[in-house]
Amino acid sequence: MGATVPGTSACELVIMDGATAPLQNLAAVADRLTRDGIIVADVTADAAETTARQAVAAGLEWAAVLDAGPSARRQVVAGQGLHPDEFGNLLDDHLVVPPGPTCVFVPQNRTDRGRRRLIRRRGRQRLLSLVEQLCIAHGDAIFRVVQGVEVLIGDRAAPRTTTAARPAMFITPGLDTTPWPDVESLPALAEVLNVCRPHTARVHEELTGLVAARPPETYLQHDYIVSKVQLKDPGAWTAIQIYDDGKVTGALPATCLSTRAMLGALGHRISGEAVILRLGPGAALQQHYDENDYQQTLHLGLSIPADAGIRVGGEMRTWRDGQTLVFSPSYLHEAWNHSDQPRDILLIDLWHPDLNSAEIDALTSIRKEIAAIRSEHRARVAAAGPKP
Repeated sequence: MGATVPGTSACELVIMDGATAPLQNLAAVADRLTRDGIIVADVTADAAETTARQAVAAGLEWAAVLDAGPSARRQVVAGQGLHPDEFGNLLDDHLVVPPGPTCVFVPQNRTDRGRRRLIRRRGRQRLLSLVEQLCIAHGDAIFRVVQGVEVLIGDRAAPRTTTAARPAMFITPGLDTTPWPDVESLPALAEVLNVCRPHTARVHEELTGLVAARPPETYLQHDYIVSKVQLKDPGAWTAIQIYDDGKVTGALPATCLSTRAMLGALGHRISGEAVILRLGPGAALQQHYDENDYQQTLHLGLSIPADAGIRVGGEMRTWRDGQTLVFSPSYLHEAWNHSDQPRDILLIDLWHPDLNSAEIDALTSIRKEIAAIRSEHRARVAAAGPKP
């Protein structure tokens, strides 16, 4: 039986009775889903997780379970194209799928929906005005960025994708991503690593000395980050920021000559910050997505104990002292340190190697505008005080 949910005319809901064979017709219906299409199966609570996994096995990109409260029934929602949290109120506050290889509950999803709604409500006209100015300056060279803004503000459907990348805020249509980029096939990324390579041994020596002399401070204390990575003790994730907003910070001593030289040589390739990150003994950052797909993350191992590792897009790797890893944080990723010693790395935010200079300029302006919208919202909330 087909039905349409009020207010979501673009979403075709195929309702199937789950009493005997909950998804027996799923494979037949999957290939005729629209870009915004979803399937809903009504099943018993005991069958919900199995049904969700069957959905993904049948070729759909994602599956989630709606909690019906005390009822013995559950609704399994599955689809392709848009991420499930883009369906707004239909899934709001109800995702209960336990973590697994195909069905993943990400605690940050509910907060991310609120953050995107804020941009759409408070920032739509500001971003459209900014995009108009950027198009005058750059023309068609930034068409992917323009489409990304349209997705963010709700004027364009998120693109269908064959990857598992799910950036929490900004999607760049047409930008290829992979959890662990292949350096051999990306000359621009190979160039970044070639820039770093002559410096890494001395950088390792300088920064391990810096950490020994100056213990890192708590990193990103606000509630969103704590919720995002489900860190029980925020003090177990600490940092020293050594580069931000295009320049080294006062935290990097003048004596760290090789580190300064490497950061200077990377220059315009750095998209955000460079920060020494310490993950304390026994700590873990739970699976999460980062904000966008136009950045990649470089890690340089500084002090790596045994039993510390990172998983991105389902593939686990380990750091090594003085060696680099590069990954795309738009994929589900997590990190852990099961040892009794701290794990220290240098993290550097990099621009995606396929971006052109006009796109980088446009994304820099857009990111600043989004940050300003959020900052103004936080100021309004603080001025209003606690709710009675």
